[in-house]
Amino acid sequence: MENLKNFYESYKKQIILCLMLAILIVITCLSFFQIDKRLNSNKDKEIIASIVEKQTDSIAKEEKTDDPKIIKVDVKGFVVNEGVYSLTEDGRVIDAINEAGGLKEGAYTRYLNLSKKLKDEDVIIVNSFEEIEKMKQEENKNIYCEVTNKACLTEEKIITSIIEEKEEQKEESNNKEENKLNTLVNINTATKEELMSLNGIGESKADKIIDYRNTHGAFKTIDEIKNVSGIGESVYEKIKEYIEV
Repeated sequence: MENLKNFYESYKKQIILCLMLAILIVITCLSFFQIDKRLNSNKDKEIIASIVEKQTDSIAKEEKTDDPKIIKVDVKGFVVNEGVYSLTEDGRVIDAINEAGGLKEGAYTRYLNLSKKLKDEDVIIVNSFEEIEKMKQEENKNIYCEVTNKACLTEEKIITSIIEEKEEQKEESNNKEENKLNTLVNINTATKEELMSLNGIGESKADKIIDYRNTHGAFKTIDEIKNVSGIGESVYEKIKEYIEV
């Protein structure tokens, strides 16, 4: 123990110097370790950022790929501006017609499928009411779509539509007849139009009835109307139940 003490006393400065050097080395190593750790951490961050950026670019490319395809369709007939128009592939016939400025007065769309989805190079032909009526006469009361008209309903749907249209017209006609039956026309006060609603009374006879009452005064009885030129017994029999004075 005495020897160790003597050794320490003899080499005290050297021992302290060595200890300080050892502590300095440890501190330096720890510093390098921390710096290396930070560098590695920064590299990890850069790698993660690079991965995120690549994924973002990939998503952006996919979104661009999902952009709707543009198609072109030809719109003809009774629209404000005929021409070829660009639409998205999810467009409908009505969208194409709107792009063409809408329908002209007299356009008839009963036989067009306005909700039909469009395809590139489709042709839409809008006919007028007069054209449709002409087609009915020429094609023996049926409508046949032009081959190019991609907006036209199928033949089966057109025939069904024509039947429905005829039924509507028949119902409307029946309603008019029913109104005639349920309404008495006062031949002393009726207008020209009201007189013409009577069965067998046209424009000419209505004018003559008005001229007669203007000249001779009001009708006193309904059978006095037979005094009007052109209204004989047969016409009177048709209207006598529907007129009053």
